[in-house]
Amino acid sequence: AARTDGKAAVNLMKLMPYYENNRVRVGCGCVTR
Repeated sequence: AARTDGKAAVNLMKLMPYYENNRVRVGCGCVTR
């Protein structure tokens, strides 16, 4: 479990910039629609 959690944490760290950069455009876009 610890290994999986650590791997997930690393993946999350790698993906955070993508989500942060697209959250306003994609998130608000979905909410507006």
